[in-house]
Amino acid sequence: MLCLFVALAMLTLACIGWSSLVGERIWSGAIGPAVDSMQYLSWIRESAFHGLIGNRFQLGPVDRVFLHPAIVVSAGLHRLGVSIPIAYALWVPVGLVVLCLGVTAYLRRLVAGAWPRAAALALALLATAPMLLDLARWIAPEGRSARFIVFDSWPISWLCGYPLTAISVGLACLVLLGVERGRKSTKITPLLPLGALLCAWLQPWQGAILIAVLVSGELLAKAQATNDRQEASAGRWRMLAPTLIAGALPLAYYAILGIADPSWHEHGIQDNLYESTIPWWSVPLVLSPLLLPALVTLWRRQSSYQLRAAQLWVAFAVALFAFIQITGVGTFASHSMQGISVPLAALAVLGVQDLAQRFGRRPVLAIAVIGLAVMVVPGVVTSTERQVAKIRAVNSGYFVKQGEDRALAALAADPRPGGVLATVRLGSQVPWRTGRSSWLGHESWTPHFIHRSVIAGMIFSPTDPQSDSRSMAAARATGASFMLADCERTPAAAVETSGAALSRVGCASITELSRAFKR
Repeated sequence: MLCLFVALAMLTLACIGWSSLVGERIWSGAIGPAVDSMQYLSWIRESAFHGLIGNRFQLGPVDRVFLHPAIVVSAGLHRLGVSIPIAYALWVPVGLVVLCLGVTAYLRRLVAGAWPRAAALALALLATAPMLLDLARWIAPEGRSARFIVFDSWPISWLCGYPLTAISVGLACLVLLGVERGRKSTKITPLLPLGALLCAWLQPWQGAILIAVLVSGELLAKAQATNDRQEASAGRWRMLAPTLIAGALPLAYYAILGIADPSWHEHGIQDNLYESTIPWWSVPLVLSPLLLPALVTLWRRQSSYQLRAAQLWVAFAVALFAFIQITGVGTFASHSMQGISVPLAALAVLGVQDLAQRFGRRPVLAIAVIGLAVMVVPGVVTSTERQVAKIRAVNSGYFVKQGEDRALAALAADPRPGGVLATVRLGSQVPWRTGRSSWLGHESWTPHFIHRSVIAGMIFSPTDPQSDSRSMAAARATGASFMLADCERTPAAAVETSGAALSRVGCASITELSRAFKR
């Protein structure tokens, strides 16, 4: 199961390498959804040259207020000579190792027996639900937004562009196991606070869930303890305090950024706008194949600390999703589903075992095996096919054409300052490739992204001579110094008569808007 998971998780990098080396395509640097990859690459460049990170997907002064531990490491590798895309892609194997170690150790603790553990591992790492996504679309038009839940709850998707999520989930598993061991000795282990700190700093959703599980688990244990165990309970709280404080610090940092920094505030608003269409019923629908057998474990008379923690993990993940969706406090509610497949898989297998003891081993296990195959095989096949097709697509964002590559290099080499106006595909690459700010790029970090996308469509797709003039006026109004047209766009005819300096770089072109403005 682990070998299959590793092969599928590395498939994207393998396809990119094959297309670059054999197909001679020019890699854009993306290892997942292109715009998000460009965001991380921009952060690495910012950290490499400035330490703190600012938002380069807007023109004007850059307020550098963000510090990220993984980005700092990648930035250090870049200063040592490693290219920015490779410095980020190296987190994929790191994420694989941490996730596999954490998940396998976690499942070994909860599930006994070779075959049950193999089934739990398959459900935790490989199970997905494309058929339920089709059902959601059939139920209502807004059901198509359930794709956010499916994507975020599937571990393979984390390693196709979001390896830091894999590290965070793996650390959450290891911290829960370490706390369970520490409760018996009430000794403080320095690795636990460090693990909680990194878990929350890399992914605040998983950090918030981890803290909630630890606090709630201890409160439940205290409520069930007898009077003679109160002293031991106090010792466990002292042991747990450094871990809770370490995990809470990054959450406070992110909260301050969201309130005090305009870019982070705007980012949160736009993130929640995209996810506001997710219907509430899509969460139980997508989770139902694992959630239904997992609910059986609630009727167990004896529950270990780790079993309660697994149940709380699921409950708090769903609660965090609902909290963000209802209140708007926090961002990207579906990210709370990242990692939920791990405790759900363990609980589902335990629930099936309980049902087998009550209703008979053979019929229950036969149904379980069929369900396991349905949950794993179709989803893995269809999702893998879609990912490979996306990488091979011409305009997927994983690759650029030679003229576009040369145009970005020319902007990077140009000593004159100024931001760049481009379409989303190239505009998202401008910050990390050139060190310049981009007027239009990432969908949540670009201010008023939807409005700017409409304007960019008008600028780069004029339909008549009159619209040519309007598009040039709109381009000048952006405040950008340069306009970069990709190989699918042709400069407006008005550029030729505006006095602007037009440089053709193969199939791409660069227009110096400052000269057009002066005229």
